[in-house]
Parts: sequence; C-alpha cells; structure tokens
Amino acid sequence: MNIGGKKSTEQGSTTSATTISQVLPVDDFAQDFSENLKQAYSEQGAVTVCVFGKSGCGKSTLINTIFGEIVADTGYGRPVTQDSCLYVHESGNLRLIDSRGAEIGRDDQQLQSGLDALVADSKADGGQGRIHVAWYCVAWNHRRFEDSDVRLIERLRGHGIPVIVVMTKVPMIGDRIHKDAQTLAESILSRGVPVHMQRVFPTCALADPYRGQPQHGIAELLDATYEVVPDEVHAALTSAQQFDFDRKRSAARKVIATAAAAAGLAGAPPVPVVSMLFTVPAQIAMMAKIAQIYAIPFDRARGLAVVVPTLGAQLGRVGAASLLKLIPGAGPIVGGVIGAAVSAAVTGALGCAWAVVCERSAKGEFGPMDLVGNDMLGSLFLSEFKQALSRGTAISRTWNPKAA
Repeated sequence: MNIGGKKSTEQGSTTSATTISQVLPVDDFAQDFSENLKQAYSEQGAVTVCVFGKSGCGKSTLINTIFGEIVADTGYGRPVTQDSCLYVHESGNLRLIDSRGAEIGRDDQQLQSGLDALVADSKADGGQGRIHVAWYCVAWNHRRFEDSDVRLIERLRGHGIPVIVVMTKVPMIGDRIHKDAQTLAESILSRGVPVHMQRVFPTCALADPYRGQPQHGIAELLDATYEVVPDEVHAALTSAQQFDFDRKRSAARKVIATAAAAAGLAGAPPVPVVSMLFTVPAQIAMMAKIAQIYAIPFDRARGLAVVVPTLGAQLGRVGAASLLKLIPGAGPIVGGVIGAAVSAAVTGALGCAWAVVCERSAKGEFGPMDLVGNDMLGSLFLSEFKQALSRGTAISRTWNPKAA
C-alpha cells in the first residue's frame, strides 16, 4: 500500500516517501512529548543548595554563573526565615536557598536559631527539600573571618550538611591567587573549621577583561559539589547547572545510547522503513529526557520540538532510500525493510540532532520562542541529523568536538 508520497525504486524494491505526520499526527506527537517531558522532570527530583554569605560578597554573580538565569535574579522567593529565601527553578530540578551569613554586629544566637529553623523547614514534607550542600561564601577583600562564621559552619555540619567554603572575587595572576587571599584561606583553615576537603575554594565568577582578570575556580567548585551531594541528585544537579556542558553532553549520550540500543532490538527482525525512520514512543521519551538534561523550560521545549515534524516532512521529500545511503554499511533497502543497525543509527542521529537544538537553546542562542523560525530550526536539525547518520555514530562532530 502506498501510504503517501511518490514511489521510488532501488534495486527492485519499492519504498514510500513518508512524512512523520503520516506515522504519528503532529497533535499526537505534541501531546506524547508533553507527557514524557512531565514524567522526565518529575522523576529526576531536585538538588537543594544553600548559599550563605554577607551582603556584597558576590553570591548573586556566583549563582548566576553556575545556574544561569535563576529566579534569584528577579529578587523573588519564598521567605523561609528572617534571613533566608527559597527559590525554586521552574524545571523543579533546583531548590536554592539564599541566606545571609554572619553579619558584623548581628546577634549570634539569633543567627543560630534562624539556621535551625531553616534546616527544620527543609526537612518538612518527608525531607523532599532537605539541604544537600552549603556554599559558605567569603569575599577575599573583606579580609575577615569571624568567630560567628566558625560557629555557623560548625552548626551546619552538626545538622549533617556538607559545607564548601567559597572565596569570591579572588584576583589571579597566572596560576597564583592574590597573596592576601592566600593568607585569608590559610587563616580560615587554621581555625579547624569542618569544611569539605579541608580546603577553601578561591573563585572569580565574572571575568574582567579590562584588568586582565580571568574567570576561575568555578569548575573546581562544581566538581566539589558533585563529590558531596548524594548520587541520587546528581542528575538534578547536571540538569540545573548551566556551566559545565560536558556533563550535560555525557548524560545526553547515555540517554541516546540506551534509546538507540532499544531501537536496534525493536528492529532486530527486519521491519518496514516507515516504522523505523521514527520509532515514535522510544524516540519521544529520549527527546524528553534530553530536554530535561538541558533544563529546557516546559513550554519552550514543546516549541522547539516542532523541528521533529519538520524533519519528517523534509525526509519525505528526500526519500528513505536516499537518506539511508548516508549510513555506513546500511546497504540497500530490500523489500522496503531495514534491520537493527539502521534502526539504531536513525535513533542515535535523531537524539544527537535534538541535543544540539537543546544545547544551543540552553546557551541562549535562539532568543525568545516567538522569534524562532521553524524553517531555521528545521534546517539546523536536518543538517545535524544527516551528519550523525553519515558518521555512523550518535555523537555529532559539530555537537561535541572532543568526543570525535
């Protein structure tokens, strides 16, 4: 039966140039994608990071550098205590508590009580919001670390919360930090504070090209955070952080590999080309998980996903036989059927192309969704899809050069 499009013949076999809208209606695709995306976000859980620091110590810059356009930037959050506010990322993968540190002249007992209340609040609702790590921020140029700072860190550790001391705004020349920052770090550690690795992490979240000051220390801080938070929230942290895209790519590759393997098993007995160009349920689930890894907001992810029907329409014009010539070792289509290797390659290429779209969106390259053209997204998606097919791997050279 000719499902639609013009018949084409290769080595005596007949195939049909079919679009994805004929395999799965666009409205059904959007609905299925939305349901899978909701499930992906609900299953990943959330990581809770509590950031302490005196006024002007650079907390906001540090937060925005690591987590991107976090809601804390708007100044809106749910008050938890007199000195703390809780911000929840719209994806649900990050709970950020912004808390003032030990300010000079403030009542120490009041601060301790406020911390106890903060921890108690985080343990409510069955411990779903428990604090996984505390970043205790100290500005190097304040050149002070008070007894009250020591007591607050000890109190945090008494509650079982890992503490990472972050020194902010630290100047660096070559591989050496400012001597006064080094002196302050040594002074902090000499007081025996119970902090991760018995180390102070010097950082500069915002580069200053006019002074020749580079950004530094952020990757080390993020690595230390992964070391102390529980394994079960690593996926949420990978999704929430917008600094280390290598971690996101690694997570996306695992999702793509799993989906490609499943598609290969589904295609182990040779099946019609129409069925395997889009192994719809597995591929939609794969796309949803990748969107979650890149923390693409729900509505934006749905808007970006229109590239898949666009790809299907363009594939219909290209023709299945011509497209599959791009796959190394695919061979001819016999009787309109393909096997496991081709099924896996197509699924891997689809995942790779979608990851490119998600990464570029996460980096802010597309701008507002109402200004993003479907033709532009479709062209990008199809180009990446073809490149991944021709390489015979789920890793696109343009997506992740280091993995080539």
